[in-house]
Amino acid sequence: MTDDRVYRVDVTTTPERAWAALTDPDTVRRYYFDTAPRTSWEPGSPIEFVDDDGQVQVVGEVLEYDPPIRLAHTFVATWYGGHDDQGSLHWEITPTASGCRITLIHRGARADTREGSETADGSRHIIDALKALLERPADIIRSAEVDAPLSRVWEAIVDSHAFGTWFGAEFDGPFEVGATTAGRIVPTAMDAEVAAAQEPHRGAALTLDVLAIEPQRRFAFRWHPVAESTTQTTVEFTLEAVGPERTRITVTEDGFDRLPSEIRDDARDGNAGGWEAQTRLLAEYLRRATAR
Repeated sequence: MTDDRVYRVDVTTTPERAWAALTDPDTVRRYYFDTAPRTSWEPGSPIEFVDDDGQVQVVGEVLEYDPPIRLAHTFVATWYGGHDDQGSLHWEITPTASGCRITLIHRGARADTREGSETADGSRHIIDALKALLERPADIIRSAEVDAPLSRVWEAIVDSHAFGTWFGAEFDGPFEVGATTAGRIVPTAMDAEVAAAQEPHRGAALTLDVLAIEPQRRFAFRWHPVAESTTQTTVEFTLEAVGPERTRITVTEDGFDRLPSEIRDDARDGNAGGWEAQTRLLAEYLRRATAR
């Protein structure tokens, strides 16, 4: 016996950010029972959900991939060693006045198997955990307003040369969604005190895995928050025009809970202070650009 199960949640976030949470493996792992998708996302291609030990817990085939609206794949449970066909999962994201509505439709679910009964409970858990993740405050949130038009601030953030100039880095190429941009620390020219603090790290590798470039609104990437960690955190810049020549910049960094406990607090506290300094460097860069 099979049936269709429908789960819905309203979330105070953008459809684009919700979509990223459905497709970015590091984010999915945080709410999907410690498993992450491994797939090209091409319709017809295979998909596997793999746990931290490398064990495949779910296999299937991608049915639909339509960013940032619809995502669907078949669902075959393998966590007990067999292949239990549990139909297909269909995700839909619909914009709302306060954010978006996320709908999960589990079609062809079979409740008459051990995997099937667990899948029903699991789907409810997954969508509730996704909502909680999207709505919880980021580990670090820093906001500042600068006297510059939104278009100029946007270029200072998404142009890799401009970004490096104020941040204190040199990159080998442009920022492109889905690509890794390699670079290295080069002390900033915007502030002598910050440059002195960066000097001992001159030449240290700095790589950004670019997740999103939403014109004049949002820039997101993953990086290693401290040199000794192999785990990445997610950084997001969001921009809002608050006047013809004034822009609000909000920087968030999230994912410190995945860092080893012995470095987690120091990394979060260090980067919290770091982003406060970096927003000042960005403001100084924009001030100098305006004065030219």
